Formats: sequence, structure tokens, C-alpha cells
Amino acid sequence: MFDALARQADDPLLALIGLFRKDERPGKVDLGVGVYRDETGRTPIFRAVKAAEKRLLETQDSKAYIGPEGDLVFLDRLWELVGGDTIERSHVAGVQTPGGSGALRLAADLVARMGGRGIWLGLPSWPNHAPIFKVAGLNIATYDFFDTSSQSVIFDNLVSALEGAAPGDAVLLHASCHNPTGGVLSEAQWMEIAALVAERGLLPLVDLAYQGFGRGLDQDVAGLRHLLGVVPEALVAVSCSKSFGLYRERTGAIFARTSSSASADRVRSNLAGLARTSYSMPPDHGAAVVRTILDDPELRRDW
Repeated sequence: MFDALARQADDPLLALIGLFRKDERPGKVDLGVGVYRDETGRTPIFRAVKAAEKRLLETQDSKAYIGPEGDLVFLDRLWELVGGDTIERSHVAGVQTPGGSGALRLAADLVARMGGRGIWLGLPSWPNHAPIFKVAGLNIATYDFFDTSSQSVIFDNLVSALEGAAPGDAVLLHASCHNPTGGVLSEAQWMEIAALVAERGLLPLVDLAYQGFGRGLDQDVAGLRHLLGVVPEALVAVSCSKSFGLYRERTGAIFARTSSSASADRVRSNLAGLARTSYSMPPDHGAAVVRTILDDPELRRDW
């Protein structure tokens, strides 16, 4: 039966990693996966992460499953970092995921389960966005988001795309540090987009992978928080890979901003069910590290 499978094209980003490894030139520069590198080309571990891991090593007394929803304290602390006090916590459903990719996949599956027909995707975008949405069964509509020659966001194109979207369509937005261009929306642009999304009855799916890498921890989510205060429903996919340097620990979460605690409970049960049939339980270690750091004032300051 395996002979019936067609050879799939390699992911261009992953193929670049292979080319880099085979290149024997000493001055080579890795432009593949977006991870932090120091001047020697290494990806160091945060001092605060090491301290948290040491504490976990000494105090952790169980390796039992943590359940499909994941570490609930981690979810609370992470949402405080992302959403602040914009939305009443009981109106927010959260599920821990294997990285930001897992969060995006659960979000796409949830949109499909709700009867969502498609999602609007600005180009260029992270290479795995479209495949994730496609495999979840969503139709993808695209528009040009960034002009490489002027190195600027084509805001009029974004507005036109949203004006042409049908009520119930999802739209992907980058909270900050747009991947891969680095493009940033201004405060005024976020306000216009939030009003338009609410007016058109669209469902924003916000990808947050670089909080703190642009203008600062709070500044990088200011537009997102404004959006959450305007729209009745939204999805936020969060990655801890960059902000905490936890790339290989696959630590992330999907949050849903809902209009009531009852709605949040329904969304949470669906996200947990989707997780159960996909990977069952999320990995614990990275989330435990993040929880430990955010719970301790000294570690948090050092982070």
C-alpha cells in the first residue's frame, strides 16, 4: 500500500537546513528556521530557564499526564502576559498545545468544525500557515500584504481583503513582528482593522510568536488587546519558542476570546476534544518552565 503514495516535495525551509548542514564553508550563515543566534552561531538557553529547570528537577514529584487542556496555571499566567486584563478571564478558553504550530492546527480544526468556509491569508506568510489551514479543510483566500521593494505593509490591500470577506470568514493576523517580513501595523491601523473585523462579522485568528522581540512585551500586544476589546470572538495562537527560547520543548497555547463564560466552556471542550484525537496530551516540561518563571518575581525579572 505504501507504493500508492506520491513523493511529497520537501518543505523549502527544512530543505534549506539540510543544505546548510552539508555546506563546508566556515563563513556560512544559517537563514533557515527563525531561531535566535549569538555571535558564535549558537542558540543559548536563557539563564532564567536554566534556573527554572533546576528548580523543577529538585521539586517535581510526578510524571503523570497533565490532561488534554494542559497546565492550567501555565495557561493563566500566559494569558495574563498576552491579554492582560482586557477581557474577563471567564470569557477566555485556553488549551496548551505543542508549540505555536499545534495552536494554529487546533484553531484551524475548530474553525472547520464551526462550519467556517475559509480563511484570508496575507502574502508572504510563514510557509506552514497555508498547509496547516489546507489540511484542516479550509479554503484559503490570499492578498499581497507586504511590498518588498519599499519594505512596507500594503495596508490598503489588507483593508480591501477584509471588506471583501464574507461574514463568518476567518482572517489571519500577526500580532507583531510579521513572519517573515517583520512588517508592523500602527496603532491607528489596528484600530481600523478591529472596527472592520467587528463590522464585517469576521473571526480573527491572531498568530503571536514574537512577543517582546519588536517594541516590548506590552507594546507588541497593544494592537491585539485593542482588537480583543472590540470584537466579540477571536482566536489567539501563542508560541513560547522565541520569547522563552524553548524551541525544542514545543510550548504554546490556543486561546479563544468568547462573549460569555458558557461560550468559553463550549469552546474549551471542543479544543480539548480536538487535542485528544490529535496528540492526546501536550508535553509538560516547557509549560512548567514558563509557569515557574512567570510565577516567581525574581526569575521573571531576569527573564
